[in-house]
Amino acid sequence: MSRPHNQHVTTPKKPRPTRISGTWVAVLVAIVLLIFLLVFILQNLGTATVHFLWVEATLPLGVALLFGMIGGALTVALVGAARIMQLRRQARRELTKKTELAKKTGLAEKKELADKTGLADKTELAKPVPDESSSPVPPAS
Repeated sequence: MSRPHNQHVTTPKKPRPTRISGTWVAVLVAIVLLIFLLVFILQNLGTATVHFLWVEATLPLGVALLFGMIGGALTVALVGAARIMQLRRQARRELTKKTELAKKTGLAEKKELADKTGLADKTELAKPVPDESSSPVPPAS
């Protein structure tokens, strides 16, 4: 049985991944990593003496290494959070500078008018606002 040439077979579209599906994958990866971590700790139950500043403790080797990994992860998280805060502050400053510049040159008012009317071309927004002092017509005396 043949199909006419003007009919197309439509294949169902594959759904795009969502945030929840990404979270689900992350949870599964975390579970696998925790299982490996548990096996590592259970295989390294021999005691180790840990000296830190003025404290001395005897812990299973796997637990001592786990504490070291947690300390390293916290250090990385703190440095990453500090960098994110620095970038946000920098972006906020640049946005403030652009807003002040737009107010000085009158671009903010032109953009607002263009948004309200929907008639202005975006290239017109890049043109500077003419200054009355530089007009070719001399002032009337």
